[in-house]
Amino acid sequence: MKRMRIVLIGNGSSIHIRRWLAWFNEQGHEVHLISNIDCERIAGVEFHLVKYEHSSNFPGSYTLILRRNMGKVPHLIAEIEPDIVHLHYLSSYLTYKLEFHPFVVSAWGSDVFRTERGTPGYRYARENLFKGDMITTTSETLRELVSKRFNYNKENLISFPWGLDLGSIKKTDMRSARKMLDLDPSHYVFFAPRGINPPYRPEIIIDAFDNLSNKFDNIDLILLRGYSPETRMSKIKRLAKFKGNGRIRLIDKLLNPQEMSLYYSASDFYVGIPTTDQLSACLLEAMVCGSVPIISNLPAYKEAITDNENGFILKETTVKNLESAMQKGIEYNRQIDDWRDHNTEYVRLEFNWDELAQKMVEIYEDLINLYKL
Repeated sequence: MKRMRIVLIGNGSSIHIRRWLAWFNEQGHEVHLISNIDCERIAGVEFHLVKYEHSSNFPGSYTLILRRNMGKVPHLIAEIEPDIVHLHYLSSYLTYKLEFHPFVVSAWGSDVFRTERGTPGYRYARENLFKGDMITTTSETLRELVSKRFNYNKENLISFPWGLDLGSIKKTDMRSARKMLDLDPSHYVFFAPRGINPPYRPEIIIDAFDNLSNKFDNIDLILLRGYSPETRMSKIKRLAKFKGNGRIRLIDKLLNPQEMSLYYSASDFYVGIPTTDQLSACLLEAMVCGSVPIISNLPAYKEAITDNENGFILKETTVKNLESAMQKGIEYNRQIDDWRDHNTEYVRLEFNWDELAQKMVEIYEDLINLYKL
């Protein structure tokens, strides 16, 4: 494998981008990150912070902001002289007016779901799509959506799941994990790690658990705060205090992969009911650690989960339906052990990070060779 000079453009605080950067660096490549978000540095990776200055007279004008700043990234690229540039986040403005090839673009999910026609983000997404040499999506569902929403040829899109770092996300014996986390080994544990912002619908999760806690006294719910603001945290904390019969635990910090592995392994069920989503890493992490998914009815999820075969899919995301699925999980206890084993093996075979990352290297090499012709 020839050493490449690789530039990634995106949010430097994202765990996904940081994983790509660290892996390419470990493989011996020269790696650069261009980010508009300051972040902790990664050893061996060159960091370039690009701040887009707003106009004091027209602070909300995207046109003026871009005119004042659009030369920054192209200028950096010219200085670095990379072999390849890879943009993470389809609707990013950072590559506005950038003309460089080979150019890879990755759609993440929220950059598609939340980008409406007529918005600046839609224009940036279209521009990035049509100048990209290779466009990746994280699932077949997202591939279809990108094609329809942006009127783009589906044949030019490839489905490329991020995969999991199986060295970081590891299944632990449930009893041992619960002992470390001070959880009762005889209880059924529901884990909702997606955060407590409105798109993840924590109020529905709390209300469903509250109803269930009036039927079962051997259940626990664990919620993660995620990146929610203090006002949101205060609201959910009040709900958790007065509902669930004192058996709701709200974790007010970000967890590292080792800590996440423990919570997944300690839980019987993963609860993830966002309004929109791709085939998320959280879902796959839960599956590989043996936590059975209870999820909203989203197309991308159905690429990994079949209702009543290896998880539960809510037809509609309501308190009643979620409560019913949670109760069903408790009652399916013995059958669910087979689901755990199936899910763990499935993710290990289909979503191995190292194997998928190597495929990305091959994509880079093919594109670089193509532009040398």
